[in-house]
Amino acid sequence: MASTGEPTSAGSGAAAEVHAEAAAAAHGGGAPVERASVAGEAATAGAPAETASVASTEAARAAAAAAVAAEVAGAAPAALALDASVPLVLVTGVTGYIGAWVARYILAAGFRVRAAVRSLADDRRYRSFAFWAGPTGHKIDFVEAGLESPSSWPAAVAGCTYVVHVASPVPTSTVRDEDAEVIRPAVQGTRNVIAAALACPTVRRIVMTSSVAAVFEGREREWDTHTFGEADW
Repeated sequence: MASTGEPTSAGSGAAAEVHAEAAAAAHGGGAPVERASVAGEAATAGAPAETASVASTEAARAAAAAAVAAEVAGAAPAALALDASVPLVLVTGVTGYIGAWVARYILAAGFRVRAAVRSLADDRRYRSFAFWAGPTGHKIDFVEAGLESPSSWPAAVAGCTYVVHVASPVPTSTVRDEDAEVIRPAVQGTRNVIAAALACPTVRRIVMTSSVAAVFEGREREWDTHTFGEADW
């Protein structure tokens, strides 16, 4: 850009206008376009080059700020139209180690992911996943559903093409009642998820993983000394 205050040519004025209009289009408002157009006309008429440059810079900054605000708010980029026809996969147990990776890989493979969590109000266990996005631009959708709440699963599986059931109770402290705390929730939860999936006309396949309890249950003394693997099933 010239710094002597000399007038710019009509070509550079038009370029300033086009640049600012593109930035304004990204911003989504009409005001920056109008301001940029005036700047372009001024440059064409012989106004200092700085006038068009400042207007274009301000419009670009406004567009950048709007883009950042949209990303923070979770909005998809304007240039990316989200395709609702992309298959939807329900994943349970997403707050666990295995479930989280399953959800992430499915999302990265180009599918939409709906994650079932115990409570939407307690987002401490899943809010870090809310920023994950797949190549289609979709982010994880969260739904509240409890293993022992059969009425919560029909809504969770609605519209899904696939269901991946990973959730299962894994006590991290001393178990006082194994049947009430581990076995019953695991069995009833599996029944509830599968029953809802079978009743849903859109579901084509159900995938269920086992539990780590099937590998090291009864072998607590080896937890700190043995690396569990395929041979331990």
